[in-house]
Amino acid sequence: MTTIKKSINYITGGVELVDRLEPLWNKLRLLHSSCSVYFSDAFLSVSYNDRKVSFLDENKKLFIIIAHCEGIDIGYCAASVSSNKGEIESIYIDEDYRGQKIGTELTKQSLDWIAQNGVENSELYVAVGNERALKFYEQFDFYPRTIKLVRKPK
Repeated sequence: MTTIKKSINYITGGVELVDRLEPLWNKLRLLHSSCSVYFSDAFLSVSYNDRKVSFLDENKKLFIIIAHCEGIDIGYCAASVSSNKGEIESIYIDEDYRGQKIGTELTKQSLDWIAQNGVENSELYVAVGNERALKFYEQFDFYPRTIKLVRKPK
């Protein structure tokens, strides 16, 4: 069987791209719910409209990059800058397209954008249960610094 490498296009922008993230963000939400040890229901209880409010926060500058292949969005990364802090806010690659360095490209471009905005300090959060992402982020010099514990509601 021959594998054909498909051409990936990258679309960059800001808040005007926020609505395009919803289908992929919902897949990310399901992924986090499925791998969460303690907070599966909490991931499922957040709607995209709730998340969108954070993306549209007027106190930060937003960068979105979308990976697009053959007419469909297959991945994205959303990054922000505020108060001299950069953050990779959300990233997801459709399962069928993982392992093709798309996440690496999305992350590189997002970190470049953060640096172009004069920010040296960057952070991101990884959901507990998704520890395999930690190895991915090490290539960009991200390492665990603290572990935040949250009391589970009864």
